[in-house]
Amino acid sequence: MKLPLIISLTALVSGSLAAIGSSCTSASGAGTCQYDASCTSGFNVVGACPNDPASVLCCIPKTCSTPYGAGVCRNTSKSCTGGSFVSGYCPGGSDVKCCVSTASSCTTTYGSGKCITDASCTDGFSVSGTCANEPSGVNCCIPKTCTTPSGSGICRNSSKACSGSYVSGYCPGDSTVKCCVQYPSGGTGDTISTLNALQSAHARTIAAVGKTYSVGNRGCKVAIATAMQESTIRVLANTNVPTSYNYYYEGVGSDHDSVGIFQQRPIYWGTVKDCMDPATSAGKFFAALKNVSGWQTMTIAQAAQAVQRSAYPDAYAKWETLATNVCAVVYP
Repeated sequence: MKLPLIISLTALVSGSLAAIGSSCTSASGAGTCQYDASCTSGFNVVGACPNDPASVLCCIPKTCSTPYGAGVCRNTSKSCTGGSFVSGYCPGGSDVKCCVSTASSCTTTYGSGKCITDASCTDGFSVSGTCANEPSGVNCCIPKTCTTPSGSGICRNSSKACSGSYVSGYCPGDSTVKCCVQYPSGGTGDTISTLNALQSAHARTIAAVGKTYSVGNRGCKVAIATAMQESTIRVLANTNVPTSYNYYYEGVGSDHDSVGIFQQRPIYWGTVKDCMDPATSAGKFFAALKNVSGWQTMTIAQAAQAVQRSAYPDAYAKWETLATNVCAVVYP
């Protein structure tokens, strides 16, 4: 006689689980119980489908209208592709905003673009002051590619991360807009043996600049050996040069006022900006090397020392084998 009771209890428990697509109600409106990822036409509310798995939430479909255009109310944890989130036009918590997908056009002295949030501007750089009627954080995003001796990239605001290296002087805009050259990842841009991706990118930049100075494979070896000894081919800021932190850097040194890949001292080599820029600093190194009489017949260490005038003149020699291998790839 206990079997019917067990069956009844089982039915009761299973019946309490709301099926996917069943109705749900919350203070923010009515919707259906759906998996979080399936809620694309509205926003999710926690707690309205209490007996379902944690991944099932109440999806409430809701459109919205703002001064910047119509859109869909969405959780800001999800992307608003091609547009911007606007606050104040949706029910729900503070994480629910109106995703306005149609961005208005804008024009600046640097080019034309779309008014979108700074975070959404991934294929160009943002210019403030040209989207006056847009909410805070929405600026004119101008798509712009760039070509440098280090390779091709995208013009971006240097306050944003660059999965590569920023190079100055190849983009429109103010001094904060630089060319983000991605780390090489395939074909002739593969990581070079004995170097990491960052070092490989800089080695290719150094070689490219070396070619413009016609220093040949031997000049490449001198530069790579020098860069390895001075910074392990990294752009170093310096605790003694506060302005060096205004530019892209990958580490911090403290040797006098030396900065950049070649640890050049601005009082002798030029501006801090130039010494922190991989291509420009490489050009300065090669120009100095070519002014050394007979550098072509010197050892790699002797040629490097003639340019750098280091307190440790013999230190460059240990990098000759590595430099030979690297330059066989980047400047054969």
